[in-house]
Amino acid sequence: MSLFDRQVADDVARMTHAIKSYVIRPDRPFIYNSRIISPDYQDMRRFAMYAGPRERLIQYFLEALDSTGVDFDIIAGHESADIPFQAIVADRLRKPALVVRKEAKGHGMGEKLMGAYPDEIKGKNVVHVGDLMTKAKAACNVAFEVRGCGGYMDFHVVGFDRLQGGEETLAKLEPHVNAISLCEKDDSFYQVGLDMAAISKEDLGAVREYGTTEESQRVWATKFLRGHPEFFENELKQPGAVVDGEIKKPDALEVLTKGYPGLLDEFKPVVIEACRGLGVEDPENILDKVALTGLGKG
Repeated sequence: MSLFDRQVADDVARMTHAIKSYVIRPDRPFIYNSRIISPDYQDMRRFAMYAGPRERLIQYFLEALDSTGVDFDIIAGHESADIPFQAIVADRLRKPALVVRKEAKGHGMGEKLMGAYPDEIKGKNVVHVGDLMTKAKAACNVAFEVRGCGGYMDFHVVGFDRLQGGEETLAKLEPHVNAISLCEKDDSFYQVGLDMAAISKEDLGAVREYGTTEESQRVWATKFLRGHPEFFENELKQPGAVVDGEIKKPDALEVLTKGYPGLLDEFKPVVIEACRGLGVEDPENILDKVALTGLGKG
């Protein structure tokens, strides 16, 4: 990942910590969309709530785009966290705004593209403006859709890079996508947080142990779950997770079926007991049902 500017990165870091966009919670890990768990979470959408930081971030996006020397035809974003930034950037540049869905919908036009027809993208130079990048799954999705319509996407400008392999993923695309970040989760980012007393050395230790590789993260998650088997019951007790004996939010169970399937057999008895205590119907087979149907995904 190519960092746009060190001073910009430090300023974005200060704003991030000031508005509590970055949170470390090792005692109750966050569940990511991929259903892995992590002791920290970066929510760039917090910037949308604060006019001053939002304005500075948008200005940095504009400067980063200008640094490419490319006059982009379309400003693209991926649903949904990209939209506040991508839409404002498109408005400032007086350019068309395109949003790419995670998946096509079964109603309306049934397209993955929001607001544009494929022939309106053909031959156009598109840039993806994103909130943050982990493994670049969203950026790959945008590039695939844009290029599938005959458009070009050579740049991905992102507000925050978690440094978890996104750059390598984009480099493998053919043609590759150049990535530019305004801020990244590096030592400078952590130091800013420590100087502001926004994070503690103890919590930072958990994040460093978690690391940035799939192996280190799997090891951390395994250690946490074995030390805190009550994690599954506590998550199922969250509001709306279980309603009238039915699991409506299966995220915690998908930590096993999707995030760490290698741990499923080890923790299956724990999950069954937790579900039985919460009155979940057919607890013995609940993990199989979650794996097959994704309960609550209606």
